[in-house]
Amino acid sequence: MRTPTSGLVLYAKDHHKLAEFYVALLQLQVLELDDEFICLGSDTFELTILQAPTEITQSITISSPPHKREDTALKPVFFVERMKKVRELARRTGGSVNPASQAWRFRNHIVCDGFDPEGNVFQLRSPADMDLAQ
Repeated sequence: MRTPTSGLVLYAKDHHKLAEFYVALLQLQVLELDDEFICLGSDTFELTILQAPTEITQSITISSPPHKREDTALKPVFFVERMKKVRELARRTGGSVNPASQAWRFRNHIVCDGFDPEGNVFQLRSPADMDLAQ
């Protein structure tokens, strides 16, 4: 595997559950893991999910579905091949991707927002030559 050109670090209440979500959603490989972190990656991207300290996680409640954490200045963007497939994977692994009716076009991509099992909001982009529902 090459050295990634970009990466992201997320703190999690349950780093195992969050890692399962991103492995399924983005087809990432588990590169390294222990009780405190799980590092996922591809040839170009690395996602490190850190287990938040117990004194912090005890005060966090994750609802079902999770409350979207939209009050942050950052929204990671992930590029995917097929929005419809990713939408289903997100649903099955505890997150969500907005329906096709809420997608839009931007810079030759179909764009749609979603959130992970802990409510972290992200954006997905797929090639614009694909139908919005695909």
